[in-house]
Amino acid sequence: MRHLALLFLGLVALGLYTDFLTSQTASPSTKLPALVEQPHRAQVNEWTIGLAGGLLEGTLIRYAADIAKVLDDGENLRVIPMVTYGAVNNVNDLLNLRGVDVALTQADVLDHFKRELKVPGIENKIRYVCPLFRSEAHILAREEFRTLRDLEGRKVSFGLPGMAANLTGQVIFQRLNIKIEPVFIDNAVAVERMRSGEIAAVVQVVGKPNALFAGLKPGAGSHSLPIEDSSAS
Repeated sequence: MRHLALLFLGLVALGLYTDFLTSQTASPSTKLPALVEQPHRAQVNEWTIGLAGGLLEGTLIRYAADIAKVLDDGENLRVIPMVTYGAVNNVNDLLNLRGVDVALTQADVLDHFKRELKVPGIENKIRYVCPLFRSEAHILAREEFRTLRDLEGRKVSFGLPGMAANLTGQVIFQRLNIKIEPVFIDNAVAVERMRSGEIAAVVQVVGKPNALFAGLKPGAGSHSLPIEDSSAS
């Protein structure tokens, strides 16, 4: 309650300060517009769509923001991009969370919900709209690890719970029969822990552009591993 009270007082102070500036600098004809009336508010909400995007460090939220800009049509259509937990949880949000009308996810995530989680009638609850981009799996490891097989028994980060790497990334190791110790932490934190030697590698499944990899400098004690079965002759 204390935090809510502080927030309320802050908003009141901000409102009073705004009113003061307006009275000092604006003529009666240039006052700020009044808040929309109740009937008009209902009309605006009728054409507002909640779009589940992803984490701020990922690609999905950027696409959600671009979609909102492109489709913006004032009161006729407004898309609200939402910062969420990622591709996997976006499907959960679409099915269960109030205010989420559309979600960005990946094809293998939908297959996971249908075949592995066996959500009853999911094909009748979700409608595919269109493809946007191809996701890429990236595995960043310390210099001493040269192949995926070298990561056997090591700690590998798959991002925060709900991200695409949780699903797609682990499938890669499972199908190659490489047993690793998965950890689930923020990618930016994971990169630092990888550099300090706490974990061996970081897995991220994203499209381009991606802020995490764009900010990494070459030769910083890590490199990308090829995704291939190194045991094959």
